[in-house]
Amino acid sequence: EAVSLEDYLTWLNNKINFDFNV
Repeated sequence: EAVSLEDYLTWLNNKINFDFNV
């Protein structure tokens, strides 16, 4: 299943924010 670069960057940004906030 292909994931667009924009979707990947959004997911990555959310993951980083989650990791820093927790």
